[in-house]
Amino acid sequence: MDEFTEYVTARWPTLVRSAVLLGCTPSEAEDLVQSALERCLLKWNRVRMAEDRDAYVHRVLVNCFRSSRRRRWHGELPSSRPPSVRRPSSPRTRRPRLPHRRRPACSASATLRSPYRRTG
Repeated sequence: MDEFTEYVTARWPTLVRSAVLLGCTPSEAEDLVQSALERCLLKWNRVRMAEDRDAYVHRVLVNCFRSSRRRRWHGELPSSRPPSVRRPSSPRTRRPRLPHRRRPACSASATLRSPYRRTG
Protein backbone atom coordinates (compact mmCIF):
# COMPACT_ATOMS: atom_id res chain seq x y z
CA MET A 1 0.00 0.00 0.00
CA ASP A 2 1.11 3.52 -0.62
CA GLU A 3 1.58 6.10 2.11
CA PHE A 4 -1.76 7.92 1.59
CA THR A 5 -3.78 4.69 1.75
CA GLU A 6 -2.02 3.69 4.96
CA TYR A 7 -2.74 7.10 6.47
CA VAL A 8 -6.43 6.96 5.53
CA THR A 9 -6.79 3.42 6.87
CA ALA A 10 -5.24 4.40 10.19
CA ARG A 11 -6.99 7.76 10.65
CA TRP A 12 -10.48 7.21 9.17
CA PRO A 13 -12.31 6.46 12.48
CA THR A 14 -10.68 9.43 14.23
CA LEU A 15 -11.54 11.81 11.43
CA VAL A 16 -15.16 10.62 11.28
CA ARG A 17 -15.44 11.05 15.05
CA SER A 18 -14.05 14.59 14.74
CA ALA A 19 -16.61 15.41 12.06
CA VAL A 20 -19.42 14.10 14.28
CA LEU A 21 -18.15 16.31 17.10
CA LEU A 22 -18.33 19.26 14.71
CA GLY A 23 -22.07 18.63 14.44
CA CYS A 24 -22.52 16.26 11.51
CA THR A 25 -24.65 13.17 11.45
CA PRO A 26 -22.60 9.97 11.00
CA SER A 27 -23.40 9.75 7.28
CA GLU A 28 -22.62 13.47 6.78
CA ALA A 29 -19.40 12.96 8.74
CA GLU A 30 -18.25 10.22 6.38
CA ASP A 31 -19.01 12.41 3.36
CA LEU A 32 -17.15 15.32 4.94
CA VAL A 33 -14.09 13.19 5.73
CA GLN A 34 -14.10 11.85 2.20
CA SER A 35 -14.16 15.40 0.79
CA ALA A 36 -11.36 16.49 3.11
CA LEU A 37 -9.21 13.51 2.23
CA GLU A 38 -9.83 14.12 -1.45
CA ARG A 39 -8.41 17.61 -1.04
CA CYS A 40 -5.48 16.21 0.92
CA LEU A 41 -4.76 13.65 -1.79
CA LEU A 42 -4.50 16.41 -4.39
CA LYS A 43 -1.88 18.15 -2.21
CA TRP A 44 -0.35 15.05 -0.65
CA ASN A 45 3.22 16.29 -1.13
CA ARG A 46 2.39 19.34 0.97
CA VAL A 47 0.62 17.22 3.59
CA ARG A 48 3.53 14.79 3.75
CA MET A 49 5.98 17.64 4.34
CA ALA A 50 3.87 19.16 7.13
CA GLU A 51 5.33 19.08 10.61
CA ASP A 52 2.13 17.55 12.03
CA ARG A 53 0.15 15.64 9.41
CA ASP A 54 -2.84 15.05 11.65
CA ALA A 55 -3.18 18.75 12.44
CA TYR A 56 -2.95 19.61 8.75
CA VAL A 57 -5.64 17.09 7.77
CA HIS A 58 -7.84 18.15 10.69
CA ARG A 59 -7.59 21.76 9.53
CA VAL A 60 -8.65 20.73 6.03
CA LEU A 61 -11.56 18.84 7.61
CA VAL A 62 -12.68 21.92 9.56
CA ASN A 63 -12.37 24.12 6.46
CA CYS A 64 -14.49 21.67 4.45
CA PHE A 65 -17.08 21.67 7.24
CA ARG A 66 -17.23 25.47 7.31
CA SER A 67 -17.53 25.63 3.53
CA SER A 68 -20.37 23.12 3.51
CA ARG A 69 -22.29 25.05 6.16
CA ARG A 70 -21.75 28.32 4.39
CA ARG A 71 -23.38 27.06 1.20
CA ARG A 72 -26.66 25.89 2.69
CA TRP A 73 -28.97 27.46 5.19
CA HIS A 74 -30.24 24.98 7.77
CA GLY A 75 -32.82 27.22 9.41
CA GLU A 76 -35.98 26.04 7.67
CA LEU A 77 -37.52 22.66 7.21
CA PRO A 78 -40.01 21.99 4.43
CA SER A 79 -43.59 21.34 5.47
CA SER A 80 -46.74 20.26 3.70
CA ARG A 81 -48.67 23.44 4.54
CA PRO A 82 -47.66 27.00 5.40
CA PRO A 83 -47.79 28.10 9.03
CA SER A 84 -50.85 30.00 10.18
CA VAL A 85 -50.32 33.74 10.47
CA ARG A 86 -52.02 35.60 13.28
CA ARG A 87 -53.25 38.96 12.09
CA PRO A 88 -54.13 41.74 14.51
CA SER A 89 -57.85 42.27 14.81
CA SER A 90 -57.76 45.96 15.71
CA PRO A 91 -55.35 48.90 15.35
CA ARG A 92 -54.73 48.84 19.09
CA THR A 93 -53.24 45.36 18.99
CA ARG A 94 -50.76 46.46 16.31
CA ARG A 95 -49.01 48.88 18.68
CA PRO A 96 -46.04 47.59 20.59
CA ARG A 97 -46.47 47.13 24.32
CA LEU A 98 -45.14 50.18 26.14
CA PRO A 99 -44.60 50.87 29.80
CA HIS A 100 -47.69 52.44 31.40
CA ARG A 101 -46.07 55.87 31.88
CA ARG A 102 -45.11 56.17 28.17
CA ARG A 103 -48.53 55.39 26.72
CA PRO A 104 -50.01 58.91 27.11
CA ALA A 105 -46.97 60.47 25.43
CA CYS A 106 -47.26 58.18 22.43
CA SER A 107 -50.97 58.76 21.98
CA ALA A 108 -50.47 62.53 22.35
CA SER A 109 -47.66 62.58 19.76
CA ALA A 110 -49.90 60.72 17.31
CA THR A 111 -52.27 63.70 17.27
CA LEU A 112 -49.52 66.21 16.39
CA ARG A 113 -48.90 67.34 12.86
CA SER A 114 -45.78 65.93 11.24
CA PRO A 115 -43.50 69.04 11.56
CA TYR A 116 -43.94 68.90 15.36
CA ARG A 117 -43.66 65.14 15.72
CA ARG A 118 -40.28 63.78 16.77
CA THR A 119 -39.33 60.81 14.56
CA GLY A 120 -36.10 59.70 16.22
